[in-house]
This record gives sequence, C-alpha cells and structure tokens, in this order.
Amino acid sequence: IGADTAPRIFDPKYYEGGEAEMLAALQEISDAGCRFLVAGRAESSGRFVSLANVEVPVDYQHLFQSIPESQYHIDVSSTGIRKPTNGAAC
Repeated sequence: IGADTAPRIFDPKYYEGGEAEMLAALQEISDAGCRFLVAGRAESSGRFVSLANVEVPVDYQHLFQSIPESQYHIDVSSTGIRKPTNGAAC
C-alpha cells in the first residue's frame, strides 16, 4: 500500500462497525500472519512521505514493513509511463 493510504487503515470511519470492527480486522490480519508492505508516496507539494511519517499504533507496528525507496522509486508519473515512445497510441 502507499504511505498515503496507511493512515486510513486506522481510521474507524472506514469500517462499518467503527473502532470495534477496525480492531477485529487488524487482529484477523495479524492472526493470519499477513502484513502490509508500505511504499512511500510524493504528496502534491512534492514532499516524500514514507512509513516513517505514519503514526502506526504500537500494537500493530508488527503488521507494517517499509519497502526501501531504492527498490521502487522512479521520478516519473503514471501518465509518463503510459505515454508511448514510438508515437503509437496506448
């Protein structure tokens, strides 16, 4: 997930049952041995935000692992990636 999405995982408004549902979902993820891999994101201001900038509750820090920026960061937009280099339409 992106570092911009990670805080939503801890926001009860995204869960039908509020905080109780959120805690149950996180416990289920933990019990299944799953985790979140978190990639940094550039904000619209250009500031780069990573997992280090996200407040993860202590009880759930084991569920989150940062992907090193060097493994994925390329300074090109998704539009730039889709743009054909040979003049062909996408």
